[in-house]
This record gives sequence, C-alpha cells and structure tokens, in this order.
Amino acid sequence: YDFLITKANLEKDDSIEDFINPVTSAESVLVGEPCLANVQQGQVLQLERRGFFRVDKVHRGADKPLTLITIPDGKKKSM
Repeated sequence: YDFLITKANLEKDDSIEDFINPVTSAESVLVGEPCLANVQQGQVLQLERRGFFRVDKVHRGADKPLTLITIPDGKKKSM
C-alpha cells in the first residue's frame, strides 16, 4: 500500500482532490518455497532481500494463493 495523499502537507487553499494518489496498492506474483503453504493468517514473515510481510490470506490452492502485505520499514520505495 502507498500513501493516499501525494503531498506531505496540504495548504489551506489546496483541494484534496488534486492530491489523491490514483495508485495506492501494487501486486507482485512470486514463487516461494513449499513451506509457505503452511503459514497462518496474521503471521509475520521475513522474505530474504524483500523485507517483512504479514500474512493476509493463507494458501488454499492454485486459484487462492497466499497473500502477503508489506510491513513498511520507513524507507520510501516505489511501487
């Protein structure tokens, strides 16, 4: 997820509609080790060289894959 507003501080005369971020989420398809099929919802994982993630949805088969949410580390990354 990314910031909803693209400007750090809105001024009194700014219109919020001018600073709404049109893209606030991004998805990536990744291949992982088979043990990722055994994680539990809410569990926090560290994926090597990718960062920390919280399990949002557990793996339920090919049509319902594991869904992870990035835990921000304070560094601004482009989506």
